[in-house]
Amino acid sequence: MRLFTQTHFSIDPFAIRLRRFFSCILFIFFLSSTFQLSFAVQFTKEQLFQLATLALKDQKYEQGIDLFQKVIDEDPKFAPAYNGIGLVYLYRPDPDVDTAIRYFKLSVDISSDYTESWNNLGRAYYLIGRFSLAKDAFLKSLKLDPQQPQLQITLGWIYLLGESRPVEAIERFDIALKALGENDGARYGRGLAYMLENDRYKVMDAITELRKRQRNEDAGKLENMLKGNIKLISEEGKPLVTGDGSEKSVFDEQLRAMEGQGFKGSTEDGGIKVRLRGPLNTF
Repeated sequence: MRLFTQTHFSIDPFAIRLRRFFSCILFIFFLSSTFQLSFAVQFTKEQLFQLATLALKDQKYEQGIDLFQKVIDEDPKFAPAYNGIGLVYLYRPDPDVDTAIRYFKLSVDISSDYTESWNNLGRAYYLIGRFSLAKDAFLKSLKLDPQQPQLQITLGWIYLLGESRPVEAIERFDIALKALGENDGARYGRGLAYMLENDRYKVMDAITELRKRQRNEDAGKLENMLKGNIKLISEEGKPLVTGDGSEKSVFDEQLRAMEGQGFKGSTEDGGIKVRLRGPLNTF
């Protein structure tokens, strides 16, 4: 299930040549910085930002931070550079979500209409279970750009898992499905929301649709809920939990289910340490 907007980078001959060019420039920059070569290479702010972005995509995190910081040194009001450093802290092997949040907040403080930073801020809050703050960030992003159906799905899951508000969740899933035509995560989420609403017929419709799309695991979960094998406890405004005696958060269960699909999480000191892999958000 895909909870967040992702951008896959297209590959074409021109893009490959451009990437090789910037890789060469990045290598030159690395040599000049590491060995303090005598020649001086002057880069514009835009070129430094391109190099920083390339370093991040290539998982060269320390170089990415150094390059983004050089952009900030040139222009302290350049919001995308703060967003970039936030992404480095979110994507590196030892994620620091709190520091990522600090940089995303700096970015939106500088540029309040920068949707990418609002999205990333909401994403970071979501990953540590701070649903109210995540929702606020995503709603601000949608106000700036309403044409984000994947973000509607994310909000649907926040309403469902974080706040046990199935009616609002269904509304968001429906908006996304109308725009996208089909989405397995939205179909499953809507089925789960109908389960909380005790609308068994619509839950069965969701199971049928999921079976048609070969989403048998999700369909099986909804069937087990209908049979009473999986019980859910919901209280409006509070996270949805399973009622099997352990009262496990469905959000925590969902994070574990997402391992291998771009996320890896475990709880520690009340927070969630998250390792991210896969395509990056756009800048």
